[in-house]
Amino acid sequence: MTRYAIIRSVVGHVVSAVLMLWLGVSAVGQLGSRPVQRLRRMDFLGVVPVWTFFAPNPATGDVYLVYRDDKNRRWTEIHVRRPRRPWLAAIWNPDRRAAKALFDIAAELTKVSRDSQNQDAVQLSVPYLALLGFVGAHASREPAAAATQFMLLSDHGLEKGSDPVPVFVSHWHTL
Repeated sequence: MTRYAIIRSVVGHVVSAVLMLWLGVSAVGQLGSRPVQRLRRMDFLGVVPVWTFFAPNPATGDVYLVYRDDKNRRWTEIHVRRPRRPWLAAIWNPDRRAAKALFDIAAELTKVSRDSQNQDAVQLSVPYLALLGFVGAHASREPAAAATQFMLLSDHGLEKGSDPVPVFVSHWHTL
């Protein structure tokens, strides 16, 4: 064998071993035990995936983000995802990350708001500031608007006949 063939063989074996190790760590990483959760904290690069296809408490509804300004008191939805053709979304759907982020932030903000004794302190939480920044960046406003407010709404998936219910309403913020 030539030196090039030997190097190629060794590199192929090393890459195979790394991929097999990664597969094993990924499989074990799906377990919810305490030792696995401790090891997950060492995954600084986020290379071990977390699959929650069959979550114990799956999401049963959608989250909507609406806002209003002091000049236009009508609530307006901020569309996180663009409408797509269903067949294309099954193959290519980059907007699912934004929708998932909104869902996770809404869940965390609801939890922070529920657990907090001081509702004014909720305004300093990371999920609140993330939503406020998102509304500030993506809302189309009246030029003379001086303040804005946002609200999270939730519906119950299969019960589409019912109107979404408010989950969280922010304070007014100057622009």
